[in-house]
Amino acid sequence: MSTSIENMIDLIRVCRERNRDLGSTFSAATITDICNHIRLPFLIEALTKTGRAEKASITHTKAFEQLRSFGPNSGEFYFAEAMQPSIVNIVSHRSVRAKWIHQLIHEGESKADAIDHVLKLWIVPDNAPDLDRPSLKREYEHWLQAQDRVSE
Repeated sequence: MSTSIENMIDLIRVCRERNRDLGSTFSAATITDICNHIRLPFLIEALTKTGRAEKASITHTKAFEQLRSFGPNSGEFYFAEAMQPSIVNIVSHRSVRAKWIHQLIHEGESKADAIDHVLKLWIVPDNAPDLDRPSLKREYEHWLQAQDRVSE
């Protein structure tokens, strides 16, 4: 069972606050807290070391593959991308944000409120451009157009 993106965002925020983790990278304590919470403690050693530990049963690369294997709509994938963005990071984040907005609208929020909700909760990495309301609205509209083209 995977973690929702919204729950992962909340979990990351809580764990970083608890561990006073204010840097641009995640501390070992934050990674440990998150992995234990999502019931993947076997990834802790690989994610908190660079490269391969002496007795590690899983490599750093394999740990990220494991997190990403939950799929781009999962909190585990979001966690992996927050720690180490992949090449598809920008495209998948745009899609995930648009899907999240769409889901909130289906749950009864207005389009404006849904965009504000995602804008407020989305964690933007230090090395990424700022996320603003007009660009998020544009992402959602492009995603909707793409969905319409697929369904035609």
